[in-house]
Amino acid sequence: MTVKLFVAKDSAGREWGPDYNHEMEWLIEMLQKLWAAYHHMPHAYCVVANLQHPVSGDLVILSERGLGVAELKHYPGSVRIEPDGIWYADRARVKGGADRPTPALQVNGYAEQIRKLVLRDILPAALKSTPERWNELKFQTAVIFTNPQADVRQIKEQVKTHRSIQLPPWVDNFSILTPAEFVKWAVGLQFGVKKHSPQVGFDAYRLNRTYMQGLIKQAFGGMEWIEILPLMPTGEPYAYLSRLDIDTTYSIVRDTVVIGRNPDCDIAIPNEFGRASRQHCKLIHYLNGVELQDLDSKHGTYLDGTLVTKSTLLSHGQVISLGGSHNAERVCSLKFEMRGLSGRDLAVTDSSSKPE
Repeated sequence: MTVKLFVAKDSAGREWGPDYNHEMEWLIEMLQKLWAAYHHMPHAYCVVANLQHPVSGDLVILSERGLGVAELKHYPGSVRIEPDGIWYADRARVKGGADRPTPALQVNGYAEQIRKLVLRDILPAALKSTPERWNELKFQTAVIFTNPQADVRQIKEQVKTHRSIQLPPWVDNFSILTPAEFVKWAVGLQFGVKKHSPQVGFDAYRLNRTYMQGLIKQAFGGMEWIEILPLMPTGEPYAYLSRLDIDTTYSIVRDTVVIGRNPDCDIAIPNEFGRASRQHCKLIHYLNGVELQDLDSKHGTYLDGTLVTKSTLLSHGQVISLGGSHNAERVCSLKFEMRGLSGRDLAVTDSSSKPE
């Protein structure tokens, strides 16, 4: 075990993922990046999402050397702190939960709950016998703005000095992040040892993996997130697109795949298909399957001859047509197949399908 994923339980003991689609979308993307970076490494990370009871939090990461708590916010616009300490994204107030005026107070309040629970109930024996060693573990918190239209440059500078940002003394750093910065933040828990106890020299304390998993299951009420595992990257295709006009197959590996005539697209369609836009549509791999979304293409995206007007869940064997309702001149038609359902395991036969 290197990266282990957990999630909250509902009242019936079932997996309880985030309730909002945007939270799930960005959470999956961030966990995929952490998994790809560290699942083959010896360092251990336990990640638990959507904590509900007895403590709260969108995302908690426990490493061998520390604990991180993060909250996800999906506000567009320029994010800033006003003189009165309230956060805004353009004109919209950035809420901090039901009883917290700002996201900083929200996430650090959650972290304080978690720390008290760990210290009170299930501190490892080695830390109970030498309590000063607890200070060797790193605590960090973050607010992650997931909306692609969010501009966090101003607030990143403000949190360094703003008088409203008052951190508990045991929080080593508080960060404003975008999803692209998530893995680097998580890695800081593994390699950011604060100090060493003089009583034990330079052998920094590490939480063992059994304790880490027990902490999440017993203290946080988490359970292993089995449902999300198929979305973690393996390097193997989970679906395919086959062109109907020629024997060309594209392997679908990434969980967001843009299709169009632009050479930078994940699947680049030849320029001879002039009714296809440069960025025409995209496929997104969710827990419930693969969805097709049109990207405001000029001539439209069609699924089995029907114009796609909203995100649509794909079924094995359906035909996606770029620029027209049927396979005609300058219209590119692609057959969608899920791995294993077609009775064959196809190989990549076209170099324009980019590797993971």
